[in-house]
Amino acid sequence: MHSDLIKRMERPRPEKQAALPSVNDVVEKQTVLIKKQMDMISSLSSQLDELRQRMAAMEDGGSALSKPTVTTGVADAVDIAA
Repeated sequence: MHSDLIKRMERPRPEKQAALPSVNDVVEKQTVLIKKQMDMISSLSSQLDELRQRMAAMEDGGSALSKPTVTTGVADAVDIAA
């Protein structure tokens, strides 16, 4: 058993040096990710505001919107009433 360990240690190991991304690449990817997250948070915040308005209108006995829509954050609104 001891000889197996010695043989393994003596074997040359292939030097696989993975190409590390540059600092600028990492910063750019993080910036894009943060921008997407901020857009999503903004979209969700808008949806929450709309839901609060609808709830307030329902509590007052009226209807806030005839057809509810959900903003996807992609610049379109998806009709969820259909």
